[in-house]
Amino acid sequence: MAGFPGETEQAFENTCELIEELPVSYLHVFPFSPRKGTPAATYSGQVNHDTTRERCRKIREIGKAKREAFYKKAKGKKVNVLIETKRDSATGLLKGFSSNYIPVLVSGEDHFMNQIVSVKIDYIQDDLKVFGLVSD
Repeated sequence: MAGFPGETEQAFENTCELIEELPVSYLHVFPFSPRKGTPAATYSGQVNHDTTRERCRKIREIGKAKREAFYKKAKGKKVNVLIETKRDSATGLLKGFSSNYIPVLVSGEDHFMNQIVSVKIDYIQDDLKVFGLVSD
């Protein structure tokens, strides 16, 4: 959460530094927004909406870089992927998640659906779509 009342610029920078040091590959980032009747809505040190939005953007940018680095470390490796029961609507490829939660797209027949298959991570697009090849 970014922009909680009392979050100073230094506190925000400390948060960014901590996130950069942590071995995480996914962040769920959201802005604080005051809700009527809650204690936080009355706290002093309310952070400006534009500042909160910019802080969220910066944290998401850090998160994207960390996710990209994590995905790139998997390139060329074999991973087990649970193939879902629906194809990716944009590509028509099978889609699934590796055991370490990398979303992977693979070419293959429907009989792979709802199965765990061995996949070699082949390439990662700039938009962080990960493509793999079913392997034996």
